[in-house]
Amino acid sequence: NQDQRAVRVALFARAENVSELSAMLAPSGFTQVTLPAYGKSVAVRIDSLHKQLKEFVAERESLLRAVEELAGKRLQLQAAYDYFYNERFKLSVASGFAVGSRTFYLEGWIRTKDTEALRKKVEESGLRHYLEFREPVEGEEPPSSLENHPVVSPFESLLLAFSCPQYNEVDPTAVMAPFFLVFFGFALGDAGYGLVLGLLCLALLKFLPMTNAGRKLTVVFLAGSVATIIMGLGLGGFFGDIIIFKPLFGINPVEQPIPLLILAVGMGVVQSFVGLAISGIMYSREAGIIAALLRDGAYALFLLLAILALAKDYVGLGAYGDIITYALIGSVILVIIGSMHERKGLKKLLGIPAALYKIYNSIGFFGDVLSYSRLMALALGGSVMGSVVNQFVRQFAASPNPLLGYLIAIIIFVFGHALNLALNLLSAYVHPSRLQYLEFFGKFFEGGGRPFSPLKVKYKYTNIISKREA
Repeated sequence: NQDQRAVRVALFARAENVSELSAMLAPSGFTQVTLPAYGKSVAVRIDSLHKQLKEFVAERESLLRAVEELAGKRLQLQAAYDYFYNERFKLSVASGFAVGSRTFYLEGWIRTKDTEALRKKVEESGLRHYLEFREPVEGEEPPSSLENHPVVSPFESLLLAFSCPQYNEVDPTAVMAPFFLVFFGFALGDAGYGLVLGLLCLALLKFLPMTNAGRKLTVVFLAGSVATIIMGLGLGGFFGDIIIFKPLFGINPVEQPIPLLILAVGMGVVQSFVGLAISGIMYSREAGIIAALLRDGAYALFLLLAILALAKDYVGLGAYGDIITYALIGSVILVIIGSMHERKGLKKLLGIPAALYKIYNSIGFFGDVLSYSRLMALALGGSVMGSVVNQFVRQFAASPNPLLGYLIAIIIFVFGHALNLALNLLSAYVHPSRLQYLEFFGKFFEGGGRPFSPLKVKYKYTNIISKREA
């Protein structure tokens, strides 16, 4: 036998010739492998191995029967796992207390709104105690508690997939959610696909047991299906072009890609300015409203006027070109003033080159805006693929053999649109998420915080419901 490293050979020789044979083979790199001595004949050894094999097979069948018996108790075993896991968790938490002969001490984080409830619980316990609440001090890193409206809270999973906000940061979930939905619907862009996705999500929520995280993600896709139906009706898509109707937005993706591109980039401009506004609000908490207006407000004004200067002829403002130019120069001066305002003493002079660099770096802002053009590509690609599938469907439906033709047409329609939906669904989730994480969050969000994880029982396999719901 041979492999990549050596050739395995079996040599048979008389016992008195072994030394001579080894000496002959040594120059060729032969390495002798000594096999264990059994002291019995080969036939006896083979019989022994057959007997062991039968024993192994019998043991395997016994284990399989045991597994089948345990499988019938699967629910009880899972409940027992959750119970003992939490018992061990409570013991591990208690072991971290500072315990004396008659007292113990513990500290932790609690949400401000829960302090009175905790005080009441401790007082109701009847134990002699000392309870103190305080604000975080410098050097401490409190956890972040995300508190959003139930309509918005499912989108927290999108935020946490990127990073948790720091304690003193703005939670962008409520602002991010509508943008993500619009971009999701725009990228998928087909009312028929949105209808299928919505029905699928409703079925999963109704019939499939899921964890809390799974339900939240399914709700996100359910909301995305509604946005897809709206955008599909706006762009004239229903399973491609299987049903032709006038788009509510007056834009046909296949026939009018340029207006579609302008719409996609326009949405990027809006979200980018929202990001700058949030950055200004966060900065105003530290330095005041005036400083925020001079730093972020002046820069946003410069960007807006720069966009108008570039697009004035396309938006009907060509006659106001001189006014826009003078206003643009004025905004540059404001950016310089804002940069100098951030510094003290002679360092104010450094604000001039810093402001000029900031203006030069605005190229990055326009690069971020152009990244939103991928939404147009996704919408256009999905529409084209849907139209191609429908073209094959119509060809087979017009076959001389109606029965076979319609059968093949139905198969192509179902599998073709299912594949197109699956591919575009993945893209409609990934790319809008990327736009949030890089282009939007890059304007104001740092992240790096840790989520608030209160002391509570945790279940891996068990979902606790109230008796009324049961």
